[in-house]
Amino acid sequence: MRRAGFATLASKFPLAYRLTHAIEIQHMGGRLSSPLPDRGSVRRGAPAGLGGKPLTNIVRQSQRAVEAVAREAVRCSYCFEHLGLQRAQIAIAQPRWVGPNYSTSSPKVVVVMLNPAAGEGRSSEVHSHRQRLLEDFRNGSKSIVDVFDEQARDFPQFGRGRFLPYLENSLGVAIHDVALLNMAWCATKGDIYPDQMFEKCYALHTSAALMALAPEVVVLCGQKTRRFLERIAAALPKARVFQTIHYAHRKSLEAERSETAEVRDYVSRLARKR
Repeated sequence: MRRAGFATLASKFPLAYRLTHAIEIQHMGGRLSSPLPDRGSVRRGAPAGLGGKPLTNIVRQSQRAVEAVAREAVRCSYCFEHLGLQRAQIAIAQPRWVGPNYSTSSPKVVVVMLNPAAGEGRSSEVHSHRQRLLEDFRNGSKSIVDVFDEQARDFPQFGRGRFLPYLENSLGVAIHDVALLNMAWCATKGDIYPDQMFEKCYALHTSAALMALAPEVVVLCGQKTRRFLERIAAALPKARVFQTIHYAHRKSLEAERSETAEVRDYVSRLARKR
């Protein structure tokens, strides 16, 4: 039986297959109910950290570049000290994923969302574990890839199972090839995110992460990201910047595919040229 949110096991998009395959195997006891379709020359096998070896064995240049920015972010308390916001259960900045293949992917795609959720539906044990991991990263006893390892284990549940299908089928990119960022790096109690928080976090952290990643395509997800489109386009003149629907929208799947079609087609065209 397939897990909810994974309607299709093998994607039609090149190289988008391996993560969902690894997740299906991991959560089905290692058995498939039907044979996989022939994928031709597409490589098979779970990427490290996603049912395979830890990602710490394959640290890449782009991940290390973001690590410096992330270490500054986890030490930042500006919004809680100056904007009157209260910390969520995970009371520290949450750096987002850079796939192990990002530095060699073609094109390099960064997907920018709004903020980490307060996570009030998660157990206190989960929050405590992630808080300790981020504190260990802040004090230098853990690396950014340890943080990514933890995120990789959570991807099947991310966004109540909606995020991976959105990324793979609507945007046309694979999770191990892509980098993710949030405009605001910290969760807040009650999921309160004023515009001043987005502005300050962008100025202090998100803009620096984008420069370190040097993407060719930037996908801004959600209406509140629109205000940053021109700034990002000016800062990254060689990149194409899109603004599109957020994965947690309330529209139909048909509307999602329609609104992301320009991104999906552009990424596909670039990939075919190389």
